Amino acid sequence: MRPTVIPPGLRAVRRSAAVVALALVAFLGLVLAGPGGGDGVTGPQRAGACGVLPIGIEVRSKFPKAYARLYRKKVVIELTNRGGYRVGGLLVQIYTFDGLRLGGSGALGSLRSGHSRAIAVKLGVPMQPGKVTVVVKGANKGCGRDEINHVVAFHACQTRLPLTFPNRPGGFASDYSDFLSVTVESKRGQAIFRPRSRVLSFAGAFVGRDVNRYRVIYGKARFDNQLSKPLSSGGYRMIVRGWLNQPKSCGPKTAQVSMGFK
Repeated sequence: MRPTVIPPGLRAVRRSAAVVALALVAFLGLVLAGPGGGDGVTGPQRAGACGVLPIGIEVRSKFPKAYARLYRKKVVIELTNRGGYRVGGLLVQIYTFDGLRLGGSGALGSLRSGHSRAIAVKLGVPMQPGKVTVVVKGANKGCGRDEINHVVAFHACQTRLPLTFPNRPGGFASDYSDFLSVTVESKRGQAIFRPRSRVLSFAGAFVGRDVNRYRVIYGKARFDNQLSKPLSSGGYRMIVRGWLNQPKSCGPKTAQVSMGFK
């Protein structure tokens, strides 16, 4: 029996088809295996995130800001794992910008992906107003020990009420025999609790107080001050006293406006 003879042109076509088929199989294998090389894991060694832990850091406070006077013995810091894998061997420390260690936690174990945990970090000295660095260290998957740094600001108490006094009254004193009404406006919509006003002469004599008894103001409000006697020509000032959304130990704050009448 004579052997089958394949023309040279047909042999070239078959070789090209085989090469294309092998390339297609290799490509499908890569697609199915995913970017992690077949293990389905997208840890930092896949995404190039080695050197930084995928941990979110936030100081816990019931106020809009973290006020330094609240943190004398410890700071509660909430950690959130934002990576797609467990981070182990966690440790939290707090430093000044020049490297002085202010406090730290013990070994914290691990934190699962998508989970949060509140950590009490013991302080060696009470916190002071200013900025510090919170350092979180841990075992980053596929990278060994890594860390992430986060700058946190601790605030002092606000020293005065954030009020402006648009369209302050003036004119003839004889127009104000019973009430002196003054409009105030809170800056940036900041809430002021239990605000009360008093009107005094420049010499310090009491002239009147508001009858509104607001529980809170956060925009424009009018203080209607009932006068103890009709105004005389001269200068007066209205003092508003109230509380801000900050620790009670900060105490009440004030703001004042001067007015003159003919």
